[in-house]
Amino acid sequence: SENVIAYKRYTEDEEIICLFNLGGMPAEEILPYEDGILIWKSSGSVQIDQTHLTLQPYQAVMIKK
Repeated sequence: SENVIAYKRYTEDEEIICLFNLGGMPAEEILPYEDGILIWKSSGSVQIDQTHLTLQPYQAVMIKK
């Protein structure tokens, strides 16, 4: 989605993807791997289905591989 900013932080031992929906509508994104673990969310509920994620408006999440 054009309203989502995403980046990856990683070390030799772990990898975390950070996604930020800056828009006023829900946004669906494809994750680069299956079954990531949600470790943080800014608010509300998060829908993760294997490699698909739905971010609510103005929501941010961090997902660990």
